[in-house]
Amino acid sequence: MSIQADEHDRQFRGRGSMDDKEQEQEQDEFLEAHLHDAEDENSGIREKDRELEKKWTEIKDDFRKKYSDLSNVDVSYAPGEFGIMLGRIQKKTGKSHAQLRDEINRWKLGGR
Repeated sequence: MSIQADEHDRQFRGRGSMDDKEQEQEQDEFLEAHLHDAEDENSGIREKDRELEKKWTEIKDDFRKKYSDLSNVDVSYAPGEFGIMLGRIQKKTGKSHAQLRDEINRWKLGGR
């Protein structure tokens, strides 16, 4: 387990008084903060994300057609938050980040 994962576990252990929504929101905030740290440490990942984001802008409408339960909010993101958007899509589709990235990379314009 990574140091960040250990920190995350310690931070959220024993918080039984929080309801699920509060706990999920705090976990999302924690992950968002650490996602940015990881991206800053690895410029190669950032370059790949930029390429993936460019592809995403070209295919997101077709992607939403395939996964009709995705909303505009699910497929939109602020600058630097592409990974967070993938997390929302992951929850709705049940696919991993790696599977989603691969699907986006392999997507042909005009449909899958």
